[in-house]
Amino acid sequence: MYMKKQFKNIIFIPGLVFLVIAVVSCEKVIEVDLNEENSKIIVEGGISNQHTADTIRLSRTGSYFGDNNFQSITGAEVSVSDNMGKNELLLEVSSGTYVTSEIKGIPGNSYQLTVKSDGETISAGSQMTEPVQIQYLSYREKERTLGTRQGNYVTFFFKDPSNERNFYLVKASGTSVEYNHGSDNFFVVNDDFFDGNNFGIEIPFCHFNSGIATVELISIDKNAFDYYKSLNEVINNPGPGAFSGVPQYPTTSNLTGEALGYFRTFSSSVKSIRIY
Repeated sequence: MYMKKQFKNIIFIPGLVFLVIAVVSCEKVIEVDLNEENSKIIVEGGISNQHTADTIRLSRTGSYFGDNNFQSITGAEVSVSDNMGKNELLLEVSSGTYVTSEIKGIPGNSYQLTVKSDGETISAGSQMTEPVQIQYLSYREKERTLGTRQGNYVTFFFKDPSNERNFYLVKASGTSVEYNHGSDNFFVVNDDFFDGNNFGIEIPFCHFNSGIATVELISIDKNAFDYYKSLNEVINNPGPGAFSGVPQYPTTSNLTGEALGYFRTFSSSVKSIRIY
């Protein structure tokens, strides 16, 4: 079954997503030295425009001879400030997990993260981009072929802002979602091929049975785009670390010092469709 609505001047290129992912695999990722004396802080999280509590997670790489390579960092001082003069010390709600309660993400504002732990100080800054709205979703059923699993595949449609470079992170979820073998649950794309156009992209990494399918279109900056490209490389091409027991991690980061991970600000648009 194929749900369709009218949308003038649509450009729909399903193969573009695969092109983007193929390009990602060309970026070099450096394997991290995980000896205990060279352990590094890992920062994951950021500030969104969804008006919910935002989360920063802290961990540390350890020796690959140990049982747990990533150890949560407790008791750190984690704060987030913005260009409007607001500053908040985050609350640790569980081991290594710190959450906001007051500071809110507003498109156009800039945010600064500061982490102090075991004598180290790490910081990063990011400006929140404007959200781009998903206009609507459609889906179509595909038969099983080489490289494609049978199921319903969702396409999302949106209007890309003109005369500016835009970068997107796309996620999908649902009550009956099935992620395709070997796929991660996101992809990144920029608007080099469709600047200023109405555009539709079919999500390649998952399919759906009957139920609710949800797509999130996340607007990110260029630095975050580069980070998630690097993360995609690690996920899809783990290299010798996958067999040696030594994990790899993207070295592209906006964090100061030798810290790993990324502090991001992002604005998103979310839309759902019922699949029959």
